[in-house]
Amino acid sequence: MYINVMFLSYIAASFAALLSLSLVLLLISKGRAVKSDKYRTAMGFAITVVAVSILYFFMYYRDVYYKDYDVALGVRVVDYFLYGVIFALWLRAINVMMMEQKKSLNLFSWIIGLTLSSVGVLGTIFFMDSTYAFENIAIAEKYFLVEAGITVLLVIVTIKYSLDFIRETLVRSSGIYVGIVSATLMVWAIEQLVVDYNLYFGEYISGWSQQVPEITSAAMTIVGVANFVFFFREDFSPQFYITEDAEIPEEDLDMIQIAAIQHHLTVREEEVLRLAYEGKNNPEIAAELFISINTVKKHIKNIYEKFGVSSRMELVYMVNKGSDDKILK
Repeated sequence: MYINVMFLSYIAASFAALLSLSLVLLLISKGRAVKSDKYRTAMGFAITVVAVSILYFFMYYRDVYYKDYDVALGVRVVDYFLYGVIFALWLRAINVMMMEQKKSLNLFSWIIGLTLSSVGVLGTIFFMDSTYAFENIAIAEKYFLVEAGITVLLVIVTIKYSLDFIRETLVRSSGIYVGIVSATLMVWAIEQLVVDYNLYFGEYISGWSQQVPEITSAAMTIVGVANFVFFFREDFSPQFYITEDAEIPEEDLDMIQIAAIQHHLTVREEEVLRLAYEGKNNPEIAAELFISINTVKKHIKNIYEKFGVSSRMELVYMVNKGSDDKILK
């Protein structure tokens, strides 16, 4: 029963991860701000989730069905590398979605992620055998304390910035998304620490064959589904309301609506665009829409990315230019 459940859970994790990655790639293929930090970070995070899901499925299948517990050095290096990168990219994703990005979080995300990866890679190259165990117990103890310290720091930072984001965001779905993914990754990190402790000290060579509870498949499934739902709701679903085949009388649309359709703006972004086009500054837009100035800045940033511009003058030019083009072919 345990083996069948684990087998199906890893299939589900791989499928969910591939589904979320496919959606991100589809959005990019539709011209959705290819150069945007949001999409670059989302794609990197989605690719890493896919890689982790497939890697652990491969190791699970080899352990359980072939009774092969020796893990090649290359596979172990990739395992530790992905483990650090997935957290670095997630912290960066939180920062990208914040109204005001924090340079300190960008820097810290890479430092903590690459440090976690480097510690694991160096440990497995110089000290571990093919089953992740240490021959020297003294080194194992010191190594585990370093890994535990980094993991605790990672969890604390993830909690802090996740709560900061949830408090400042006005979009409830975004807050839920960040909360779910952060909680899942933190639980996974703590569980991996427990697994690593047992592996380092040789208490078992395969958690799966000994039917030890393991949550990687569940964690990656949750993260993959959360990614898919978030990007579908935020960026993809509006395409079902206005599509290329829809019959919309062009004469009934003003230039702002035309621009919003052409560049896939959300309803709120269209409202901000209209006021910005009218020459209103950020405080005036905030007052009229009853939102904060930081929220206005965030919407302006998103609009700039979708239009591929860097100033209001360029934005006005693009709106005027787009109004002369046909929406429907």
